[in-house]
Amino acid sequence: MADVTPLPDSNATVLPVPTDPTAPLPASNLFQRVLAKGDTQPVVQPAVAYLRAKLLPTIDRTERKAHANPFLIAIWKQIGVPPMAVLSIASILAVATVRRLHRKHPLLLSNLIGVLVPAYQSIKAVERPEADDDERWLTYWSIFGLFTLLDSAKERIIYYVKYYYVPKMLILYWLFARNGSLAVYRQAIRPFLVKYGGYGIVHAADPASSVSGLVSENPGPFTIKR
Repeated sequence: MADVTPLPDSNATVLPVPTDPTAPLPASNLFQRVLAKGDTQPVVQPAVAYLRAKLLPTIDRTERKAHANPFLIAIWKQIGVPPMAVLSIASILAVATVRRLHRKHPLLLSNLIGVLVPAYQSIKAVERPEADDDERWLTYWSIFGLFTLLDSAKERIIYYVKYYYVPKMLILYWLFARNGSLAVYRQAIRPFLVKYGGYGIVHAADPASSVSGLVSENPGPFTIKR
C-alpha cells in the first residue's frame, strides 16, 4: 500500500495523494490489470508486451505530471475528478474540436497548427543564443509561405489531392516539431546554394559535429552581383 497524504483542505472531501514516487497511480494500475489479463492469451502476448514496454511508461509519466499540476489537483479537490480523468476529458474534447474544424474549416485548422507554436518559438528564438535558430525558423517560414501560395489555388489542388490538408498539417508538424526544417535546409537547400548560389561557408550537416570550413569560392549562376 503506497504512502498517501490527504489534500490540505478542511472544507473539501479528503482525497489521497500518493507521495511515494514509485507507487503506481490509478490509471497506470488499471492499465496494468488490463495487460495482465492479456498475458494468459498466447495470441495477444506480443501485443501486450509491446504495450507494456511502450505505452505503459508513457501513461505513467503523464499521470505523474498530472498529479504534480496544482490546477488539476485543485479540480480534484473541488469536484472529485482525478487529474488523469480531467486530462482524458480535455483530450477527447480537443480531438472532437479538431475533427469538426477539419470537416468544416480545414484551411483554418492547418494554419492554426502551422502558426501558433512556430510563432511562439520564433519570438523566443530572438533572445536565444542558439546558432541554428536562424536556419530552423527562416526555413520553416519560407516553406510555410509556399503552402500559403498553394492554398490560394486550393480548389484545383483538392480536385487532384482530396485530403490535401492532412499531408500539409503533417509536413508542417514535422518541420517545426521534429527539426524537419533543419533537415530540409542542411540536406537540400544549402547544398544547392553552395553549388549554384555562391555560398562561401558550409557548416557541418550534423549539428553535434565540429567539422566546418570554407569551400572554394564559386559564384554560381544564381549569384546576385553587387
